[in-house]
Amino acid sequence: MRRLSGMTVLGGVLAGLLFLLLIPSCRMVRELMKGVELPRYMQVRRSPELKKTEIRSIAVLPMIAPPIAKADRQKEDLLCSFCGRPVAEHRNFREAGERISSYLYEDLRKVAPYRVISPEKVHLRLAVEKVPPERYRNLTFIKRFGRELGADVLVVGEVLRVRERRGGRYSVVEPASISFRLVLYRVKDGREIFSVDYDETQRPLNEEPQRFFHPSRIRFRWQTAEELARAAVKEVVKVFPGVQPAP
Repeated sequence: MRRLSGMTVLGGVLAGLLFLLLIPSCRMVRELMKGVELPRYMQVRRSPELKKTEIRSIAVLPMIAPPIAKADRQKEDLLCSFCGRPVAEHRNFREAGERISSYLYEDLRKVAPYRVISPEKVHLRLAVEKVPPERYRNLTFIKRFGRELGADVLVVGEVLRVRERRGGRYSVVEPASISFRLVLYRVKDGREIFSVDYDETQRPLNEEPQRFFHPSRIRFRWQTAEELARAAVKEVVKVFPGVQPAP
């Protein structure tokens, strides 16, 4: 039988000790995570009316998109990560808003305890009625349109800012930045029952080391605006009415 060297045996012993040490440390890390707070990217507001609202179905409207800042229009080399075209060609962030709305639908459909009406049905009704986005928050429109869709709640969103990353994955001149607001309106009376504001500009990990305790928040490279938005929607859905947090 081949004899094991002293270094091999010592290595095996050390590996075993390390394994034993890691078992309790994993539990300790999980406990530490509970007490580590990240900067507030989300502001959630729940109306007292929310508890009185039975949500059986919900519809997500296309997000309202603002015009693009003049400074961004002048950056001819700046590409939109949502469509791949130069930002200078855009009039507004309509495509970004539509993509965020579709992410919201996809994620809600997976975890929400209520029916999420398909985007196709929503878009069809909007096209038939030729409703401009600026009317989405109109009280009369909310009540009538929601009833036509068979929804108890309408989600009306607004893109407040989309700034593309300037640079590459590992070095940037300017990081990506996004901001949006979602408001839930009760169809029967048009009342606002819930809202969430999300705002994030990516920062390097050395400025926010507490991110290491939150795996979903670790950004090992500089993300595009679309990647930042995709992660943002996943976080926002976790606080939606009726959605149970993951164990």
